[in-house]
Order: sequence, then C-alpha cells, then structure tokens
Amino acid sequence: MTLSIKISHSKFPSLSLSPLVLDDASEMFVHLNDEETIKYLIGPPYPITIEQIRAYISSRPLVNGQASTFAIRDQNRMIGEVSLVPKTAAGTYELGYYLARPYWCNGIATAAVKTFLNEIHVDKNTRIEAGYLADNIASEKILLKSGFTKIGYEQRAKNGLIYQGVKMVRTTVS
Repeated sequence: MTLSIKISHSKFPSLSLSPLVLDDASEMFVHLNDEETIKYLIGPPYPITIEQIRAYISSRPLVNGQASTFAIRDQNRMIGEVSLVPKTAAGTYELGYYLARPYWCNGIATAAVKTFLNEIHVDKNTRIEAGYLADNIASEKILLKSGFTKIGYEQRAKNGLIYQGVKMVRTTVS
C-alpha cells in the first residue's frame, strides 16, 4: 500500500483509504459472507468464494490511470470498500461501497465516501451515479450527505428476485 488517505473521524482516528490489494481478500471474504453485511449489495454472489474475491480484486479498473477501488481501513485492517467504475456512457461512473457490519452506525461510510469523492481525480463535468435498494435508508443518508440527488427508481435483480431500487446522481464541476 503506497497510497494512503486519512479519513477524518472523531471516534475512529486511524481510519484511512488505500487501494484494494490481493492481501485484502481474506478480510473481504469474511465481510462478504456475512448475510447482514451483503443483504443490500447487488453485485456479489452469496456465498462467495475466496477465488471469486481474488478475481474481483484483480479485475478492478483504473480511472485516469489511478486505482479506483479503495479499501476502507481501521488501523490498516480492511473494514469495507469504496469504488468508482466507468460506465459505458462517456464521463459517467458508478459509485459503490460497503462497510463491515461491526462498523455500522458510526458515520464511517459517510466519511469514507466523502473523502474518496474529494480525493479521486475525475474530469470536469463527470456524472457519478449511485443506487441503493429502496429499503436501505442508511445508504440514502450516506449519498444525500455526500452530495447526491435522487433522480428516480429502477428495478434491480438480486439472486433471481426483483427489488425496487433508487437511483441517485452527483455531477462534479471541479
């Protein structure tokens, strides 16, 4: 981990962001096999194997030549993830994040998302999209506090079932 970005947080002073690396796979395996932690995540299968996690980490794209998937760390231990992935429309990215359950309800995800969005280098007038399952009130609060605006609803498929999702957007002008 050559790059580390401090996350300002009064209760957890050793929080940071740094690029996700293969050494994070074992922590991620524990997080993503916790049914409560992943119940609002659309992407990963449940249960997930360590091989699937390693493949995921190895496949993460770069944005403008830099890492775009970061581990949220407490005392250098991975406790979550935040990422920005290019979409097919030029200048459009999708934000994703999760936090391990033992760290919920402390403002860590909000602090991590805000820090990440302030530090990641994207072009002017970049559109960043994010979404959440409609009953995930915590994600709604995180995104609103991070400058996102609700723009509509969408159907999301997860494990063969269809869920109501909410779509949000933030446009950078810096």
